[in-house]
Amino acid sequence: MITTIIIKWYKYLLNHPIIFVVIFFLILSIIPFLRYHNVIISETDIGYDINPLNSFLRKTFLWDKNFIFGAPIFAVANFYNILNVSLFEINISSFVVKQIWLGFLLFIAGTSMYYFIGVFFGKEKRLLRIISSVTYMYSFFLIRMLIVASTMVIGYVVFPLLLGLYINGFKKEKTYIYYAVLLSLSTIILSNINLTLIVIDVIAISIFLLVYLIMNKNINYLRIIKINILLLTLTLLISAWWIMPLAKNSISNHGYVEEALGVETTEIYNRHSSNLETFRLLGDMGFYGQYKGVPNISFANYYSTSPIIIFGTFLFAILSIFGLFFIRSKSGRLYLLLLLVFFSAMAVGAYPITSTSITGRIYLWCYEHVPLFSIFRNGYKSVAIIAFVYSVLFGCFISSIYAYLKKKFENERKIFHKALPVIFVSLAFGLILLNSFPLWKGKIFDNKKFQTVPSYWYEIGDYLNTQPQDFRVLMFPDSYFGVFKWGSPKGSIANALINRPSIETRGGSWGYKRLTELVYDSFTDKNAFTGMLSIINVNYIVQRNDIDWKYYDIIPPEKIKEMLLARDDLIFENKFGELDLYRVKDNYFLPHIYSSETISYIGNDVESINQALSFNNYPLKNGILFSDFKLDESNNAKLISEKISSVLIAIQANPAKIAEMKLAVDVTTDAKEQKKMQSDLDLYANNLFFKDYKLNIPIKANYKIYLKSDSVLANNKNINIQVADRILQQNTKGTDKDGWKYFAQIELEKGEHLFNLYIGTTVVDAINSGDIVLSAENLTEPIKTPQLEYKQINPTKYIVNVHGASESFPLIFSESFHPGWKIYIQPALATQGTGKFISENNQGTIQNENLNGGKFYDVLFRKPVLDEKHLLINGFANSWWIDVGELEKQGKIAKNVDGTYDFSVYIEFEPQKFFYIGLVISGLTLLACLLYLLANAYHWYTIRKVNRVDRIPPLKKL
Repeated sequence: MITTIIIKWYKYLLNHPIIFVVIFFLILSIIPFLRYHNVIISETDIGYDINPLNSFLRKTFLWDKNFIFGAPIFAVANFYNILNVSLFEINISSFVVKQIWLGFLLFIAGTSMYYFIGVFFGKEKRLLRIISSVTYMYSFFLIRMLIVASTMVIGYVVFPLLLGLYINGFKKEKTYIYYAVLLSLSTIILSNINLTLIVIDVIAISIFLLVYLIMNKNINYLRIIKINILLLTLTLLISAWWIMPLAKNSISNHGYVEEALGVETTEIYNRHSSNLETFRLLGDMGFYGQYKGVPNISFANYYSTSPIIIFGTFLFAILSIFGLFFIRSKSGRLYLLLLLVFFSAMAVGAYPITSTSITGRIYLWCYEHVPLFSIFRNGYKSVAIIAFVYSVLFGCFISSIYAYLKKKFENERKIFHKALPVIFVSLAFGLILLNSFPLWKGKIFDNKKFQTVPSYWYEIGDYLNTQPQDFRVLMFPDSYFGVFKWGSPKGSIANALINRPSIETRGGSWGYKRLTELVYDSFTDKNAFTGMLSIINVNYIVQRNDIDWKYYDIIPPEKIKEMLLARDDLIFENKFGELDLYRVKDNYFLPHIYSSETISYIGNDVESINQALSFNNYPLKNGILFSDFKLDESNNAKLISEKISSVLIAIQANPAKIAEMKLAVDVTTDAKEQKKMQSDLDLYANNLFFKDYKLNIPIKANYKIYLKSDSVLANNKNINIQVADRILQQNTKGTDKDGWKYFAQIELEKGEHLFNLYIGTTVVDAINSGDIVLSAENLTEPIKTPQLEYKQINPTKYIVNVHGASESFPLIFSESFHPGWKIYIQPALATQGTGKFISENNQGTIQNENLNGGKFYDVLFRKPVLDEKHLLINGFANSWWIDVGELEKQGKIAKNVDGTYDFSVYIEFEPQKFFYIGLVISGLTLLACLLYLLANAYHWYTIRKVNRVDRIPPLKKL
């Protein structure tokens, strides 16, 4: 019985080989990840996704409120998020979900290549298709990228499918629309993956078009243009839901992108991308990284020290290159050769950075002069196409040699000779497995896996999530990614479990990386730390006693715990296992949206914020402007300058020059030269900056001069200070401040003034940065602020009711400053219901969850107001100067009987509109494509049915 069933299935598979191939690829895709049963595999782009539904919903908005101070999202939910939440909803565990996802990537890579080889070489070359597919599945490039960014490799795994569909569109003239639709639908899986790999795929397909045009005669150019226009149009329309907001966000985020690209330079990425390393599919900088002598990737040493592995990688590359000689098609050979040459040059990039080659110089020229070329700063991503070419060529070489051996020994009687072709193919598979040994040996995620998160993390997450207030959570000690005593989830556990913004690393968000460092740096200064907690809306502090502090080489948690308990602005709230929870006292907690009674100006950049908070006991409802806000002659600047209550200027080194000198140190490769440049930098930053110093006064006022109490200057009675044309001596009648010694007072006009320091009659050209400050206080009366109540409708939209505004006022919104945040005025107050949370009046603001937020399309086509009065405040936040006079002139608001104003303000992240519009466009295009495919399938079904009827022989007469 069993034998009969086996024979039956065997015959069925022989008649349906595609089913055998699918089963074969499924087995090869599942086996590598069976070793990770009940083990959570985390990576940097996914991290630990404890709540896939919550993550998916968050990624449908273009602002990530939970990322420290808030950050723009360049890419909304991708294919992984959709698959993840679908499996989560049918109660599949996170362990299994990750196994399914990683196995799915391998399976798609194999089947995608199988389809391409059939299109490129012909369907009958089954051995070639299988070898190339397995090679592509087990490519070292795929192994390397799975560790850091599995969603990124979607562009790699589907590339052969996209290319195959594109080629079929050219081959089959009558059905090119069908293939254009299929190819457009296939691009859905590429939604919001790494943009660089998408562009690389497009370039590789464009090179095919170029070869096609060169190598073919009698080309119907009109049809070629029609195919490509149709394909481009359908792809853009079907991808509008993520391309439109991505484009809008990229334009709005120009400054953020520039900063990110400025940090990640070609010098960082091109230190290991040599021709030899690229030849064997290595060269990625992360592969060579170490922390305290331990490789970031556990199996990296094998590829750099093991003779067998090194030999295997070179042998595979050499045999792949030999495969070029076994391709009969000239156009096919030319295409693969062009891919190999072009993307090898892109992968090598600027290597060696000290003496670049010709292609390296072209690469650097493009990097500096071609817009957006900087997305190719990480050349290793181009290895994706090299791995593709190697897979095709390796399959060609092995299948051709197999066919030769089989034919040569076809009539041989010796068993060895007959088995030689099979032995040769087996050795080829062995070489594939040798080069990809971390995958099937279960070593790929060795240092990045853990089995469970301690229950106390869930408990603190549940506790904080039930708190209705809008607040941030500060984690101590700070750490880059999560390396705990119980495991290394890599992603943020706090961000996964606590539905509130959490600050836990000095990395920070783009534009405010330095501010997160300053938050932690302020910890040892009582006044500065208290002020920092207020302006960044921290209400809770979590002390993580389970952090692996020895790994980070930081202050032990026990010591930090002592310091936290000693503070009088914190209350110990609760203990959750290894986690201690502290709450900021109510009188130090600022709401997310508020209006400030005073505006302070610091004549330096954000680096001075801790010194300013420590020096001045600012009112809690205060807004701080920095030197990047230019108090020029514009109407906006004049208006703000009239409301400035205090000014603080520290005599400091020029931060722009320091940044320039630091960059020069970082890019220098010569150790001796680097040491000298670092010495010059330290000398300038600490003292020599003071030579020929010019003092820039923002507004006219009486300025008091203070010297730092523990400085050499404060204890020298022979100090004289020259400001402009006046010489000042120490005045003992002034009042000292905590940590500062009063020196003198002087009235100064706005503008630049000479500033010199003398000991007796000898000029001093070197002091420690920040040892002298000038302060002007109580310059204006406090602003009469209105009563506010607000509600967060979603992460990209807020409604604020303004009650009783009697004069213009600043509206402060404590999300990261971004030009995409816009405000819209509604004359009437938003209506409200009852039964939901209403906070106490905190600093003139009430958080009212009963406010009616309206519909998502309320401000879809409305024009924002007061764009020119949108300011960066507190070093990170958004602020609008609500000019009630201007709004009244525009007819946006009207006076009450008592002369005050009541109105509502919508705050919205504008790029979100483009997501809504793009979603509608994509949905309609997707529906049209599916209807076309259904109609096409019905048409072919009808034709086949008619043909079958025609073939039925007529009934014989009885």
